[in-house]
Amino acid sequence: MTIKKKITIGILTTVCGAMLLLSFAVFMQANSGVLRPDIEELIGKTTEQVNDFSPGFLQLVFFTFKIMAALIFSLSIGLFILLYGPFKRNLKWSTVSIFTPLIIWLISATIIYSRQPSAPWQMWFALLILVIVAFILTLTDKNKST
Repeated sequence: MTIKKKITIGILTTVCGAMLLLSFAVFMQANSGVLRPDIEELIGKTTEQVNDFSPGFLQLVFFTFKIMAALIFSLSIGLFILLYGPFKRNLKWSTVSIFTPLIIWLISATIIYSRQPSAPWQMWFALLILVIVAFILTLTDKNKST
């Protein structure tokens, strides 16, 4: 295994690990049953006021957060499996299978979070840059895929 391949695997492991942590954070926030302070400020209402106005609304909102966290978690675990299985063995199709969903997800997350006040879009952007660097390292690796 070349140095570029090892660096690429390290970068992608870091990105997938960060996505796991973010999915856990989103899930825990949804389980708390309380809106984040920046969201309360944005809508101009506290969690209690929203819950008094429409009791089922917050359950629906937090349920969608939990689904999003589960999808991010599943994507991360699937990418870990691809990364340490086919990608590490230099299978040709594994590069496309790893980088396509990662780049699409990170571009989407960066756009979504950049339009929200006080949202951590810079972190998603940094992960996107790391994935692009890993992709460039993969393209310039002289070790031929099988």
